[in-house]
Amino acid sequence: MPASFRSSDSDMLPPEILDQIFSFLTTDKASLKACSSTHLVFLQLVQPYYYADVAVSSTGDGGSFQAQELLTLLSEKPQISNYILHLKISIPEPSDHVALNTISTILHLLVRLTSIHHWQPYTHRISWNKLPESFLTAVMTCLRLPSMEVASFANIRSFPLTTFDNLPNIKTIRLINVNVVPYRDPDIPVQSSLQVLSLFDCEEWELTDILSWAKTRHLPSLEFRPERPYDLSRIVFSFQACFNSLTSLDLDFKDYCMFNSLMFLTSADLNTSQSRLLIGLAQARLFRMTMLSFHFI
Repeated sequence: MPASFRSSDSDMLPPEILDQIFSFLTTDKASLKACSSTHLVFLQLVQPYYYADVAVSSTGDGGSFQAQELLTLLSEKPQISNYILHLKISIPEPSDHVALNTISTILHLLVRLTSIHHWQPYTHRISWNKLPESFLTAVMTCLRLPSMEVASFANIRSFPLTTFDNLPNIKTIRLINVNVVPYRDPDIPVQSSLQVLSLFDCEEWELTDILSWAKTRHLPSLEFRPERPYDLSRIVFSFQACFNSLTSLDLDFKDYCMFNSLMFLTSADLNTSQSRLLIGLAQARLFRMTMLSFHFI
C-alpha cells in the first residue's frame, strides 16, 4: 500500500457520501487523481468516475491514452473495463493499422459503453471501408451493446448509413463533416429508438440522403449546422421528409443563411420554446434558429 494512504478510517465519511461527492468531479480528472492517492477507499471509489470518460489515440496526445498503454492497463486491471462509459477514438494517422488493431482489441473489452466518438483530423479524412476490418467489426460490436446510446463520427468519407440499421438502442447520432453513401431503401421500416440526429458541416447535396434515411426512424429531434452558405428556401424542403415526426428542430446557420424573398417563414421570437411555423412544422414544441446575419436573394 502506498505510503500516502491513510491507515485510520475512524474519521472518514461513509462510503456512500464520499461516492456522492466524487460524482460531482467527473470532469475534473486532476482532482479525482489527487483524491485517489490519499486513501485506499478513495482509490476504489474514485476509479469508476476517473475512467468513465476515456480518450484513446495512436499517439497518446492531448490527455488521451496511447492505444497500447490503455490495453496494458485493461489487461492488468480488468475491472477498469467496466468503468469506461464514454470513449473517444482519435486516429491522426489512419494508416496506423497497428494502433487501430490494438484499439479493436480494446473495444471488445468495453461491455458497458454508452457513447462512442470516432474522430479523424480533417486533413486525414479516410473512407470508412478503408479502415481495417478488425476495427470496423469492433466498432459494430460496440454499437450493438445494450448500453450504447450515443454514436458520433467526424471527418469520415463514404460512411454507410446502413451502419445504424437494426441498432434499436441508439438514441443520438452525430455526424460531423461526414460524407455518406447514398441510402437506397428509404421506405423500408426499421426498429429504431433514435431521438436526436445532429448534422454538422455536411454538404447540401447529402442532406436529402441523410433525411431520407432518418424519415423511416420517425425522428423527433433534428440539429443542423451547415458547412457553407445555404439557401434556406431550398433546403427547408429537404427537412419536410421528417416533418411528420419532428417535435424539435434546431437550426444553427450563423452567417450561412440566405432567404428567398418569396419564402413564407414565420418566427416572431426565435429563442423561445414556443411553436413556430416553418413550411409545415406546425406540431413542433421547440424551434430554435440561430442566425447572425441575413442575405436575401
